[in-house]
Amino acid sequence: MVTLSVLFSYVSLLPVAGPGGMPGAPWVIVALVILILFLAFWLAIRMGDTPGEGETPRERRGK
Repeated sequence: MVTLSVLFSYVSLLPVAGPGGMPGAPWVIVALVILILFLAFWLAIRMGDTPGEGETPRERRGK
């Protein structure tokens, strides 16, 4: 959520920066989008590794 908030804040400030814009603006936006996607995939993988309700890690390895 924090990364998305920073991205939206950054994009909303671009018109205020003036005619030249903010230096490096496209690269910062691309980097933030990639970071958001990476974090989303990493969290999805981590949540998939957790045992289900009533399931121990040892039981999960057997599947």
